[in-house]
Amino acid sequence: MRDILEKKYTPVDIATVNEMAVDDPVGLVVKSEGYYNLQVYRAATMIKERPAGKFVLPCGPSAAGKTTTAHKLKHRLVEQGVGARVISMDNFFLGIESYPKLPNGKPDMESVKALDLDLLNVCFEKLMKEGEASLPTFDFAAQK
Repeated sequence: MRDILEKKYTPVDIATVNEMAVDDPVGLVVKSEGYYNLQVYRAATMIKERPAGKFVLPCGPSAAGKTTTAHKLKHRLVEQGVGARVISMDNFFLGIESYPKLPNGKPDMESVKALDLDLLNVCFEKLMKEGEASLPTFDFAAQK
């Protein structure tokens, strides 16, 4: 396991990425996926070895791969004997009638104010204190 964690990848400049995208797009995808999966494996191993902490909170902009990474990380943790669950922030949306509005009047689902942060806090506090909590499920079709 240590050899995987210590495996080195050579940084690649954007010109090389662009060249690979043209000359060997499949190779670029394979190399990128390999590096990504190695990073997830390394993160899971570090989490397992860390004595404290119950929550791992991936962050980033919309469509950055947070949910995908959370599920891959859960899979790797379970493989390593660590119980893990994924809690999706998507399930804490308030609903379309409560979203803040963009300047053009459309609902802003990217705003943190589109989330029920009070309920999120209650759920996390309950998880920390009791080890379990009832979590909401957001229905995107009904927007509630």
